[in-house]
Amino acid sequence: MLNRIDLWIEKDISHFNVFVGIILIIFILSTITIVFLNYKLGKKDERKNLIQLKVSKVVCIFLIVFLCFYLLTAENDLTYEKLYLTLGISLSLFSGAIACIYYYVRERFF
Repeated sequence: MLNRIDLWIEKDISHFNVFVGIILIIFILSTITIVFLNYKLGKKDERKNLIQLKVSKVVCIFLIVFLCFYLLTAENDLTYEKLYLTLGISLSLFSGAIACIYYYVRERFF
């Protein structure tokens, strides 16, 4: 599967730019979301610490699962290995942002 993505990226420079742009947008939006919702949760107390630990747990679990998947499926002849690892970090931050939104909504409205 990664070979298909690798071939698609190598086909044209605009494909590479689109892939990097998508990764960058996911990374920036996820980071902004997590920082903003941490600010909206208020001062640091036990409740906020618990939410931050839950979000950190989601990020770490997703990153471990992605790295295991990557190590099991990646082949030796990949050209853009670092780009795939950056994608994994961006997706783990995205999962953390989703978890942060979930806990924020649950805290505020329920």
